[in-house]
Amino acid sequence: MRCTLMHKRIPVVELELDDATGFISGLYEVYAPEHLPVGVPVKKGMADRSALNVKS
Repeated sequence: MRCTLMHKRIPVVELELDDATGFISGLYEVYAPEHLPVGVPVKKGMADRSALNVKS
C-alpha cells in the first residue's frame, strides 16, 4: 500500500507499506526531510528506510 507520512499537515515522505507486516518496504520521495522523525538520516535526498522501521 502506497502512503504519505505526514507531520501534522505537512507531507514528509511517500512510502510503501507491506500489508501483511506493516513494515516499510520502500521509499519513493522525501518531500520535507526536516520533518522526519529525530534520528532518521537522509543521504543523497533519500531517508534511511531501516531507521524508519525501528519500533520502540
